[in-house]
Amino acid sequence: MSPTYSAGELAERIGTRLVGDAGLTLTGVASLDRAGAHDVSFFSDQKFAARLSTSDAGAVIVAGEGDAPQRVQFVADDPYLALRGAILAFHRSTPIIRPGIHPTAAIDPSAQIDASAQIGAHTTIEAGARIGADCCVAAGGYIGSGAQLSDECYLYPRVTVLGGVRLGHRVIVHSGAVLGADGFGFARSDEGALKVPQIGGVRVEDDVEIGANTTIDRGTLDDTHIGKGTKIDNLVMIGHNVEIGHHCIIVSQVGIAGSTQIGNGVVIAGQAGIADHLKIGDGVTIAAKSGVPGHLEAGKTYMGAPAREASEARRLYAYMSRLPDWARRLRDLEEKVTGKA
Repeated sequence: MSPTYSAGELAERIGTRLVGDAGLTLTGVASLDRAGAHDVSFFSDQKFAARLSTSDAGAVIVAGEGDAPQRVQFVADDPYLALRGAILAFHRSTPIIRPGIHPTAAIDPSAQIDASAQIGAHTTIEAGARIGADCCVAAGGYIGSGAQLSDECYLYPRVTVLGGVRLGHRVIVHSGAVLGADGFGFARSDEGALKVPQIGGVRVEDDVEIGANTTIDRGTLDDTHIGKGTKIDNLVMIGHNVEIGHHCIIVSQVGIAGSTQIGNGVVIAGQAGIADHLKIGDGVTIAAKSGVPGHLEAGKTYMGAPAREASEARRLYAYMSRLPDWARRLRDLEEKVTGKA
């Protein structure tokens, strides 16, 4: 059963200024279209003003007082951050841990599993693996030999964590992700491509979240490394020996080739591709569908394929849109000069 708050209690909990009836009872969070008289909703974009004006929400999170007609308003400097707080007030970020080992789980006797952990149905845990306190390895999961999960990790169904992978505290991994598959390492020879054994591991620091069907390859000799607080979307591919800094955002369908170093606070938008052995500086933003063939300087925004600084790329796009007109004018000039139509 979800908790209930007065508007005053919720405002204090999420750090907003309350306008209106502090005694209003709130029982949940909902969208503007679905919210009822005891729900709190969220408004930050004027394109949804029509929905706001007809919403039945009893309270709404807004950026400025008077932005909404609702009788209770939670005024926040960052409404989206306040929405996060409101959702967490009523809902957990992951399901409740239910300690115990399902009878269908296959666990090597040498594996170490904390008594507070939940091990789901048809899970396999190999020799020497360690599962920390308050962890969940949900149904169909696989934990390889010597893999380590620190406390409060949550692995959704069918996650594969192969040997040599170490997860920090509070790591969340969504269904279908594979951590620690062999890096794509082959040496060319007269016999064709010969596999180079990948004997490194994967090290994931605290508070990282990894999306569904994402793959992170093990290193050739050293570990592939994901820094603390980094959030990785679904369907991302991270190659062997990649090093990703702290608090990065990596959006769906990004591909990062081997041995590239990503700084702290980097944002990589959807479907961007990054070549191997590159250095991406702190605070870089890479726009969607960009192709990155070279090093990127810290603190700048890049876009395009090949990626350029955003200001330069925008100028080039503007020039490209004018090419048909320039081609026509050039033909007209040629005809005037040569006298040929």
